[in-house]
Formats: sequence, C-alpha cells, structure tokens
Amino acid sequence: MASVWEVAIKRKLHPEQMPMDEEVFVSLCEETGFERLDIRLPHIFTLKELRRQKNAPCHNDPFDRLMLAKAKSEGFRFLTHDSLITGYDEPCVMAI
Repeated sequence: MASVWEVAIKRKLHPEQMPMDEEVFVSLCEETGFERLDIRLPHIFTLKELRRQKNAPCHNDPFDRLMLAKAKSEGFRFLTHDSLITGYDEPCVMAI
C-alpha cells in the first residue's frame, strides 16, 4: 500500500516523471502476481528500529522507510536499486 500511495503522490506532483497512475500500477502488480501488503501497526512500530550506518548519507524518504520497516517486520527482503537504502544497517536490504 505504501508503494501505491507513493505512486499516487508522485504522479500528482510530477506526472512527467511518473508514467502511470496508481490504478495502472495496481493493475500491473496484480497481473504480475504481487500481493498487496496493507500498512499495519507493527510496520509503523518497526520504524523506530531502523538503523543507518554512521557514515551513510542522509535519507529523507518516508515511503522508503515505511516499506523497509514493513519488510523487516514481515521477515521479507527489501530489493532496491536506491543506493541510499543500502545505507540502512538492516539484513533485509538487498541491492540489485
């Protein structure tokens, strides 16, 4: 759900940078077989457990932090190409 929310906001603010709206995004995710993971209280509570490496550059994306907390809380792997996410000292982060 955090991804859908982020797509909706980014599409509204910068449609030239977000080629699809949230409905198309959800449809494509469903066609691909992704399952929706609602935002639950344990995900929010896990936010306070996230740790960054001391020398990591600042990371100010609340959507990324929420998705990372969800992955950590659920025991999932968080796959990312965002080099700022790899600054979190979390075993659930996998850079691709």
